[in-house]
Amino acid sequence: MATHYRGFLRRLVGAGACALAGLAVTPTVQAQVADATPIAISQIAGDVYLARSGTDATVFVATDAGIVLVDPLSTQTARRLKDEFSRRYPDRPVRHVVYTSHRFDRASGAAEFEDTAEVVGHELFKSELSRGRRELTPFLAALDLNHDGRLSALEVEGAPVAQAVMSRDRDGDGSVTTDELYRNVRDPGTVFAGSRRLDVGRATITLVHAPLTRDPDAVAVFFPAERLVFASILPGIAPWPAPFGSNQPGDLERWFTRLSELAFDRLISGNGDEFTHAQIAAAAADLSRLHESVVGAILSGQSIQQTQAGAAGGAFQGEAKRGRDEQIASLFASLHLIRTSYYAVAGVHLLTGNGTFCEKYSTCETGGIVPGGGAGMTISVGRVGADVSLVFGRQYNTTRDAALYAEVIGHRDVAFAALLRVLVVSPLPHDLSFLPKPFAVVAGLTGTRADAQGVRIVKALGRSTSGRAPLNRSTTETGLTVGADYALAPGGRIMVPIRATHFMLDSSADVDRGAWQIDVGISVAVGRHAYVR
Repeated sequence: MATHYRGFLRRLVGAGACALAGLAVTPTVQAQVADATPIAISQIAGDVYLARSGTDATVFVATDAGIVLVDPLSTQTARRLKDEFSRRYPDRPVRHVVYTSHRFDRASGAAEFEDTAEVVGHELFKSELSRGRRELTPFLAALDLNHDGRLSALEVEGAPVAQAVMSRDRDGDGSVTTDELYRNVRDPGTVFAGSRRLDVGRATITLVHAPLTRDPDAVAVFFPAERLVFASILPGIAPWPAPFGSNQPGDLERWFTRLSELAFDRLISGNGDEFTHAQIAAAAADLSRLHESVVGAILSGQSIQQTQAGAAGGAFQGEAKRGRDEQIASLFASLHLIRTSYYAVAGVHLLTGNGTFCEKYSTCETGGIVPGGGAGMTISVGRVGADVSLVFGRQYNTTRDAALYAEVIGHRDVAFAALLRVLVVSPLPHDLSFLPKPFAVVAGLTGTRADAQGVRIVKALGRSTSGRAPLNRSTTETGLTVGADYALAPGGRIMVPIRATHFMLDSSADVDRGAWQIDVGISVAVGRHAYVR
């Protein structure tokens, strides 16, 4: 009882402290925002300029035909930018406002330029804005300590977005809702899908869709003449290797690849940091190699720890090594490897005889080794997969002799198998270490259709009769199959499949079909594909 009471008091005191802190901190933060943060404008190259407001940065192009503003930032910053434009370029209206993201701290000020400007954004902007108005983004939700869907001054204290968030406390209650965050963000008047070109005066600007996992509407702005790219939202770039954070590996690889394809020298971020094309291209190439290495490791059955310690982990040290290990772990966690393999198989069937087939005859030759061949396909997700195959057996003959007649019968089988396949990974138990690695165990059902046609020689009359009716027989059997596949080549391109099938026989069947069939062969992959999702 005393323990629960003390816990209640601690929670009560904590809640009171949060409320008092909210009352104490909010006016301070709002007062800081109320002060006009000066706009620092500097030329980057040609007609492209960098505008800084506190920790935020954006770019604009000023030509004789007008201005293109990328990310108007907050409403207060947009007003100050508008004043600067009027003072610096009195006869040049803002022709375009480009959204690089729906985020409230990047897009709230567009309304200040609606009288002259076309507002442009990616086609996903509207849906992402609607989602942002319904719920806190994952980054902001992590700051919402009491999970009430609001952010208080105490909750955001010390976060990079503290000032940007609390400046939107429109009703002065000490907390900010999603509606308050996004109330001033307007939908773009024009949207695009993959890319769009803007021509204003002598300036050419290319808008490139550069999505990240949590920012699917993100846009990079490319200035070809200045060999410059502006992207407000960047993944970890330096030091490299950098952890993936909230981004999926596939999204990051596409982002780096897409930007590396642009002919730029400098990349500027939303807080003014700069990176080079060489850094982006090197990261893109490294991620591609890492991706292939991890896929290969998964194909060969390696664990995360084995991959981190192997070639994929590289020769990094310290922070770089930790970054690479986190990248490998992220790839393993998010990489769903779907493999399809098409193969041709040739082998032999060892057939046991059917006692019913021979029981009424004085002599009977049945069963034996029969060659065959076929094709199949394996689909695997991770270490578990399905294997389907169709195998044709070469025709084989059986003879049986009775008092009044003898028969020579030709048999041909067609087998269809559907098996569950599980890859067994190393290290194996010590007493199984002699087995080839990797190998897979299989189990499932096999259906066989056996057809028999032949000739009956009637001894008493000294003549023969033949025809489809008396000696045209067939039967369909279903059997339970177990077995294993052993790899003879790296990656399992050449396998030795071994199967044992037990058929549930119909004792009245007049076809040489034994209860057991043993198959051994060579399987060669003729086509392989791997998909990552």
